Amino acid sequence: MKKISLIAAAMLCFLSFTFAQNDKYVGTMKTNIAKVENIMRDQNGAELANTFGRIGDAEKNQWLPFYYAAYCTIVQAYTDDKNKDAIADKATELLDKAESILGKKNSEIEVVRSMIANAHMMVDPQSRYMT
Repeated sequence: MKKISLIAAAMLCFLSFTFAQNDKYVGTMKTNIAKVENIMRDQNGAELANTFGRIGDAEKNQWLPFYYAAYCTIVQAYTDDKNKDAIADKATELLDKAESILGKKNSEIEVVRSMIANAHMMVDPQSRYMT
């Protein structure tokens, strides 16, 4: 009986820690997603992308932080005239991470991929429009 109660107590501690970690993740994501709404006005795309990237590195089984990091990165490309290709390539890497974690195709990821393709084309529309 003593072993059973000890095992039950250990399981309870483990479960409470797991749910606490999940609550922390959800709260952090909600806070940062609210900031995404004003990304063009505040010009904080790089900062938010880095924040989402750190969240994704901490939560290795969550794909949404990498998705939002890619979105924030590609929005940054629309305001930067000099580094569009490099920024778009970085967003592609982040989306590839998100898709590998998710394990399947996703419409949200495909929308950001089209934004990336558009940013690549905007570098030199005359020669890149066919690709």
